[in-house]
Amino acid sequence: MRLLEWCQEEEVPLIYASSAAVYGAGPDFREERRFEKPLNVYGYSKFLFDQSVRRVLTGANSQVVGLRYFNVYGPERSPQGPHASVAFHAFKQFQAEGPA
Repeated sequence: MRLLEWCQEEEVPLIYASSAAVYGAGPDFREERRFEKPLNVYGYSKFLFDQSVRRVLTGANSQVVGLRYFNVYGPERSPQGPHASVAFHAFKQFQAEGPA
């Protein structure tokens, strides 16, 4: 919140990482309050910050962008399974079915 406030005071654009976890398990992924139903603390924490940004944007001095990532990769991330990277799933599909 302090960084968001500072960026607004100094008129510095801010890009921050939100998460698709904000949507929960619903089938709709729209940036509207009725589609945002986080299922865990991580998603809820991202949801709370997104809500704070929405309040600030009413009188914003500088642009703010929140990116809701659906799939990321990094240390501690399982490289296989249902939540593996898009590249992993595409490779497995290519192995099974050949080129499209």
